[in-house]
Amino acid sequence: MPLSETGIGRNRRDICLSIGVVLFSLILISWLIPGFVSDYTTGGRGLSPRFFPYLIAIILALLSLLLLYKNLRQTAGPVEPGKGKVIDRSTIICIVFFLVCQQSIAFIGLIPASFITLIVLMILYGFRNWLTIGAFSIILIVVLSMFFEKVALVPLPRGSIFESLF
Repeated sequence: MPLSETGIGRNRRDICLSIGVVLFSLILISWLIPGFVSDYTTGGRGLSPRFFPYLIAIILALLSLLLLYKNLRQTAGPVEPGKGKVIDRSTIICIVFFLVCQQSIAFIGLIPASFITLIVLMILYGFRNWLTIGAFSIILIVVLSMFFEKVALVPLPRGSIFESLF
């Protein structure tokens, strides 16, 4: 029986992608993170600088293994040939806005840049209630900044504008 009839060949790209990402995650976990990310913590308190890179690499590996399992299952239905997905305008706007946000962090800091980004993305993806947009943005930014500053003891970038004021 040819591979395309068993279901393995029809998702060859996903299988290769998931194997590649698992291998990349293993390289991250075994070589790149231990070799290039400092394990120094301030005063022995807070999370290690390696914590989040390890967490992301492990989650990436697990999701890739899940994709591999999904594509190797024999019970998967046939894939319909057709056009690939076209990137819509909101995706382009989102990518451009993330790049603008990333560049603005150096000037206005992480917290204001994240707040503005949340508001813009919520409007872009259909939220229209300003009370919901404002409340969600404020609560999420406060909770995440408190976690990183107080629990994880990770200093957040303040930006050059606020560095000169304080």
